[in-house]
Amino acid sequence: MLRSILIIAAGGFVGKYRGGIFHNRDEIVGRIKNKILHKIVYFMVQGDVVNALFTASLAAHVKGWHIFPFMFLMSMRGSTPGWGEYIGAAAGWRPTTTKPLEPEVPYIDKIAHSITKNTRLWGVIALSLRCGEWGLFLSAPLLSFWPMLAGLLAGPIVFLLSKIISQKYVWPIFEILLGALFAAAIWSA
Repeated sequence: MLRSILIIAAGGFVGKYRGGIFHNRDEIVGRIKNKILHKIVYFMVQGDVVNALFTASLAAHVKGWHIFPFMFLMSMRGSTPGWGEYIGAAAGWRPTTTKPLEPEVPYIDKIAHSITKNTRLWGVIALSLRCGEWGLFLSAPLLSFWPMLAGLLAGPIVFLLSKIISQKYVWPIFEILLGALFAAAIWSA
C-alpha cells in the first residue's frame, strides 16, 4: 500500500516536472561552462525526458524491461505540441468569440468542432481526446485500458478544477493529477 502511494506521488511530481518546474532552465544551465556537463544537465532538467524515463521504468517494472523502449517513446509523445488551447478552453480562459481558436492537433480539432461549437465544451472534448490518445499509446504494451481511461479524464478534470480552485492553479494542479493518474494506471496494469 505504501509503495503504491509513493509511486502515485512520484508520478504526480514527475507530471509537474514534465510541465515545467524549471521555467528558468536556460538560466540555470547557462551557468555551466563545461560543454559536456552543460549538455548532460540540460538533458536532465528537461521535464519530458525525466517523465519518459520514469514512465518507461515503471511500466518495465510492471510488465518487463522489453517494453521500456516503446514506453519511453510513447511517453515522449506527451511532449509534442497540442495542449495550450485545449486546456485554456476547458478551463474557461479562452472566451467564446467569433475569432477561431488556434489550431492544435488537426484531426482532434476536426473531431471536437464536429461535436460542438461551444468553446468550453470543445476544450473539454479536445483535451480528453488528446490525453486519451496519449493514454492509448501507453496502454498498448501494457494490455490495459487504465492509462487510456486516465487520459480521457483530462478534460473533465480541468473543467472541474476551474470551478473549484483559482484559475492560477488549474494548469499546475492538472499536471500533478495527470502524472499521478498515469502512474496509478500503469502501476495497476
